[in-house]
Amino acid sequence: MDYKLSLEQADNVLKILQENYRVYAPITFKGEGLYSYTDSIRYGEINSFSDVEYKIKSQGSPKEILLPINHALSIESNGQKIDTIKDIDNRNILIILRSCDIHGITRIDKAFMNDEFYRIRRDKVKFMVMECPKSWDTCFCVSLGTNTTDDYSLGIKFATESISIKVKDNEFDKYFNTGYAQENFEIRFATENETKLNIPDLEIWDKEAMDEVKKLELWNEYKSRCIGCGSCNMACLTCTCLSKTKVNYSDNSNLTETRRVWSGCQLVKSSALKNTSMAEVVPARIRQRVLDKFYRPKLSASNEQVCVGCGRCTDVCPRFINFSTTVNKLSEELDNIHTKLGRDK
Repeated sequence: MDYKLSLEQADNVLKILQENYRVYAPITFKGEGLYSYTDSIRYGEINSFSDVEYKIKSQGSPKEILLPINHALSIESNGQKIDTIKDIDNRNILIILRSCDIHGITRIDKAFMNDEFYRIRRDKVKFMVMECPKSWDTCFCVSLGTNTTDDYSLGIKFATESISIKVKDNEFDKYFNTGYAQENFEIRFATENETKLNIPDLEIWDKEAMDEVKKLELWNEYKSRCIGCGSCNMACLTCTCLSKTKVNYSDNSNLTETRRVWSGCQLVKSSALKNTSMAEVVPARIRQRVLDKFYRPKLSASNEQVCVGCGRCTDVCPRFINFSTTVNKLSEELDNIHTKLGRDK
């Protein structure tokens, strides 16, 4: 069933939903942007559909809902360990997001299916997909086939004076008043991107080509550009490296907390520079990131690329490194490598 609601009616539905669901969406955090006096758009809990920022792409991804930036796993006191992975809010979770984000979460599912902290939260999640008929200039979802999806319970289309909601999952029928206006509509998705991506042709068995890739001068182009800040990892939906650490409390030596914190291959810590320079570290890190997104997946049964083409990494880079441009350069170099190895297609 599809409904066309006034803004007031939509918020009435939201209020009823919140009895059983925490509802998350991209929202604006005033003054918390990358630069002075700029805003940040990240995922947070909403109390009105007017909170949702749907006109501008978010810099943060919904992975923060399932894997918070900093989260506790356990507390140990006097030799007794207490797990803290349980979600203290018993309500389910509804995430308002875009098609590429849904594809991204399914990528995370494959890596974290055995992680109890993640699974407890993921099992509660339902998706409300946002209509996204036109992409932004850094998106390349169409090239990766992540621009459309039917993996959602609800669909939503925002307008100035109304909100249209498509109900696919019968679980949600009870939240809508039978007196609400009905409107048949389809969720529109982007069919073309300004940015086109050529997926690198590199197979897991091809050691010869991989050896050539590792030696490419391409990676050295970033020696003086990348500053190792890790912004791309933090913004990327499918970058899920976590560092586990033990925290000892100075005011209670018997208390130790085990926490996980976001990390990433592009986050160059001071310890990595103890015996080398940033210029020597960067090329291998850039190469690792590209190959993690477009080569590593072929080790598993699925041939899906890890990257979903959202372009957030490009959006947040303070040195304006365009990830799709880097990947396209690799694809071009691989064509030359295949020619060199006598593999013309």
